[in-house]
Amino acid sequence: MRTGFLIALMLTVSSCGKSNQEITNLDIPNLPFDWQMPVSGLDVPTFSDGVLINQEVNAAYTKVIGTTAVDTTTRKVLWRDAYDGGGIGDPKKSIMGNTSTIYQGKIVYYNYSQGLVVRDVKTGTIEKRIPLPNDIKELQTNLLDQYFFQTKENMLYFGLSNHLFAYDMNLIIDPGIPAANPTWRIDKEDIGAISYRFSNISLDQSTNQLIYGLTITDSKKRENIAYINLIDAMNGKEIWSRVVHRENDPSRFYFIDGYVLLHEGMAVMTLNGGSSTGFDQASGEQKWATGPFTCPGGETGGMLFVVANGKQFLVMPNGDHCFSSWDIKTGVRKWVFSAPDGHHATFGQQPLVLNGVVYASNSWLWALDAETGKPLGASTYMNYAMLTKGTPLYDAKNNQILVSGGQLTAFRPLR
Repeated sequence: MRTGFLIALMLTVSSCGKSNQEITNLDIPNLPFDWQMPVSGLDVPTFSDGVLINQEVNAAYTKVIGTTAVDTTTRKVLWRDAYDGGGIGDPKKSIMGNTSTIYQGKIVYYNYSQGLVVRDVKTGTIEKRIPLPNDIKELQTNLLDQYFFQTKENMLYFGLSNHLFAYDMNLIIDPGIPAANPTWRIDKEDIGAISYRFSNISLDQSTNQLIYGLTITDSKKRENIAYINLIDAMNGKEIWSRVVHRENDPSRFYFIDGYVLLHEGMAVMTLNGGSSTGFDQASGEQKWATGPFTCPGGETGGMLFVVANGKQFLVMPNGDHCFSSWDIKTGVRKWVFSAPDGHHATFGQQPLVLNGVVYASNSWLWALDAETGKPLGASTYMNYAMLTKGTPLYDAKNNQILVSGGQLTAFRPLR
């Protein structure tokens, strides 16, 4: 995890923004504010059916004090699970939205020390702990922020650095079954000089196909190869595999991370450096490739999320104060949004795309037309509401957009 780095970056940029807390001298309407609640959040919240679960932080934002569940209808705390210590960045007890899901009133999440854990959403009671298979060497601790759980009906899909798993959640939550084995798994164990690393996964609900990225490095040859792979989510069997990038440069040898998206019949991989490549989902034929791209005035080549946006896809840098949208069929860049002067802070999150509007927060929540990138609205300054902790979430039950940070804030959607 890069939590420590992200916190340091957050503290730097958010302190710079405090001198300009409102949108001034900009022809952008204010977003319709609804309510605010004094419950802080550290990372991507887990949210489903009016219950938001997040790590709560002390007022100085230096220490995780527990896990908190909030009913977003009544705006009351359902339960608090206090920690016995540990500063920000200690993941051992955290429930994070990217590595958790809610199924039949139970939250299922990955815990670094215990494997999969099942808790009751309404009470927080831990009901079951499911260790990973015995042959997994260790409960790997470098799940990155983009490693989101993927689910379809009762199936759960997630990955570690060297493993991909599919689980039946009916077996996971069943109190009469003490252990649950994966329905299928894919293993890529390091061997000598050869190292493997899975990137994120993306599931197509309509075809039940799943795409994942895989980087293979050879420390002796000083070689990196980035692959994109399509599999059948029912059985884990490979449909096709393609090389996206090959690099042999002894002067700068490192893992080349690639972030994938399966959407609109296309499989896309975006590499660190900002270059993207699109493949036809059915045939695996490469359809287009872009060159490296960083936001105007930006310096960050590291990418963090690739997100569906209608017939486009969003590329979110791990830093800078901007992001871009691209045509998923052609690879043509459609628009770039750069936060205006006085509002320069990184987004570094998965935006919300809702009814033709993109919502993204860098301590100000911005609403952009999804097709053109035109700003439609912006909020006033929200302390710490950036990076993954500021991930906007849609509460369909109450028709509101939720943003965590120093406080939990709700807005009405524009459409």
